[in-house]
Amino acid sequence: MTQTTTPGQGSNIPLHASVSAHPDGRGRYAASVSYNDGIVALSVRYVERAWLPLSVFGRVIQTKLVRIGGDSVREVCLTNEMNGLSCTIVREGGDVERITLLGAEWPATLREAVRTNLDSALHRKQGGLSVHLRGKTATLAALFLAYVVVTGLAGTTQPAASGPAPVAASADAPALQATAVPQLSAGEAAGMSSAAVAQAAADSQSSQMPIKDALVKASFITLRPPAAGGKTLVIWSDPLCPHCRDFDQKVLSKLPANLGVTVIPVSFKHGSRPLVSYAACASTAADRASRWKNLLSEQPTGIDIAQQCATGPAVADANTTLFARAGLRSTPTLMKADGEVFEGDQHSVEAVTNWLAK
Repeated sequence: MTQTTTPGQGSNIPLHASVSAHPDGRGRYAASVSYNDGIVALSVRYVERAWLPLSVFGRVIQTKLVRIGGDSVREVCLTNEMNGLSCTIVREGGDVERITLLGAEWPATLREAVRTNLDSALHRKQGGLSVHLRGKTATLAALFLAYVVVTGLAGTTQPAASGPAPVAASADAPALQATAVPQLSAGEAAGMSSAAVAQAAADSQSSQMPIKDALVKASFITLRPPAAGGKTLVIWSDPLCPHCRDFDQKVLSKLPANLGVTVIPVSFKHGSRPLVSYAACASTAADRASRWKNLLSEQPTGIDIAQQCATGPAVADANTTLFARAGLRSTPTLMKADGEVFEGDQHSVEAVTNWLAK
């Protein structure tokens, strides 16, 4: 869809966020746009699970500041087509500038929502645009960029190298405990990735921990105890990790019935820290297992993130630190009770079963 308009001058006009489903049907994008003195500020946020609120768990994955105004501008044309959402600027003398606002990789519905909102803002204005960035505009732009940088850093995941060793998992573990925990900023406490991630990356370089020690110190959730003759599978898992969810739904249920399953919850993904804390704060082992299974289901229900406790965030941070210091790199990481790490195809029930049988 194409729309041509004559831009005008006016004060800052924030536009409503536009929400669109992720192509895989699991997450959501939201784009927010503002227009001030010829400057368009575009920010796109993303959340991995559609049921999570974007306002808390969404992370900025792209931002753009584009100047589309000035005394010489005579026409601005917004075009949403197969190649993406673009802005064509026609200036005095016939000079034409084409700027891509959102590429073809973004959902068409999201691009169209941004085009509609931006076009609406342009039509509400009168007069010409100033080519100069006034002091107020420059300040707003600087604050916007600072916000994006801080949010982007908070959402960064940084794991660390691999190795094996043992774990002791009981059928009915006591309430999860954790030791020292890094200080969190207000943003991280509100739902961003654990502060332990950055600290753990540094720790893994200076004081790498044997996997055996990490397993002994980790707080775990027992999904089911081993039956007679069964072994125990240990899974380092993140509640917002799509591969963890796929393994839980498509592979785990098909493994031997006598297999014991123990989860060590970590929080590397943006927004997963309060979810790990929520699971860890259940009062009994059975409730913790129930909460974890619900978190990894396709459509979790009845989750109240407000149900937190003093030890919940510490469990998330301590496990995440142990994971990185032990040199592990990705979730899910599968281990035997003796610490041997599975390095085969996690999508293959046969491969995992054969590995467990050895």
